[in-house]
Amino acid sequence: MLDIKTIVPNTPILKKHIIYYYFLKSEDMSTKIGFINYPHYVDALNIHTQAKINITDIGREVYYDPHARISSIYTCNKISFRQALVFGKYDIIGVLFHPLGMNYFIRTNLNRIFPEYFSDANQCWTDFSTQMSDIFRAINMEEKAALLDAFFLTHYQPFQLNQLSLIVDYILKYKGDITVHDITDTFGVNRRTLLRQFKTHLKCSVIEFIRIVKFRSAIDTFYTSNDKVSMTQLAHDNNYYDQSDFIHQFKKFTGDSPNKILKHLSLVGDETFFWNILK
Repeated sequence: MLDIKTIVPNTPILKKHIIYYYFLKSEDMSTKIGFINYPHYVDALNIHTQAKINITDIGREVYYDPHARISSIYTCNKISFRQALVFGKYDIIGVLFHPLGMNYFIRTNLNRIFPEYFSDANQCWTDFSTQMSDIFRAINMEEKAALLDAFFLTHYQPFQLNQLSLIVDYILKYKGDITVHDITDTFGVNRRTLLRQFKTHLKCSVIEFIRIVKFRSAIDTFYTSNDKVSMTQLAHDNNYYDQSDFIHQFKKFTGDSPNKILKHLSLVGDETFFWNILK
């Protein structure tokens, strides 16, 4: 079982863009664990020490390698489920970003620096490997979190597209129960401009983002209902056309029906962020 610890950034400006840091560590060489994560509007940066990472068609495999240097993967999963397998001892630091959050810490646009859904993040900052090595050597999680705060504050820069931030907040506020026309009408933005900005800074279309927010809202509803809500009610509460529409959309994101997926999700940290832990 994954033992995941989380710490929220200590600085107000970082809290706006980083949900929390998470830490996973095991000294057990016989470890073989896996999990599936499903499309989300938040992105994650996973930093590994002494690990060899293989990217596969369906996710990634992590193997203990005592000679490996710092490696990192930025995960921007907006389309389909992805699987992660970990073999042997591991030490992982994760950073979970709010939508658009990573854009405040890079010098170019997100789509250019991370062309794939799993992308090498070592290239983002010239001092990254050295700084992360120091963080892994820190005595405890609190010290690691403080060093992560310092690292991201050093690389913080304002993000200029304030209207895009407002549009993202608008979609989240209404839990995806809006149309592209609602957005263009409310904000007076050109549809083509909207599509370009979402692709550039969120690595998905605006329609995909809306659908992901709606999908995650249904998962949150199920979790907060203590598993007692029916699929019909879940569809209704999240403004799907009907139960069949909800199941159809759910399968697109997860590869299976909500009845087979929802009860197997595990909460990661204190936020509504879930993984399906493989047995």
